[in-house]
Amino acid sequence: MLAPTLRQNDPALLKTLDGQFTDVLKSLSQYQTGEGYEDYSAVTADQRRQMTQEVNALAESLSKVAGVLVKAAS
Repeated sequence: MLAPTLRQNDPALLKTLDGQFTDVLKSLSQYQTGEGYEDYSAVTADQRRQMTQEVNALAESLSKVAGVLVKAAS
């Protein structure tokens, strides 16, 4: 939904977001079991740390989207 605006105004951010979403979804898929996910207690500290780093990187990039949208609207 926001991709066309990002593609036009900040294609590098869009590419970064696409890659980061892919990374997070790939990491999550490792813990999928049937219709749910492994219990948090079954995930090791290193695995949690990796996932936290990926989610934090994605959050940082997502925080930039509003600025791009405001700039595009003006």
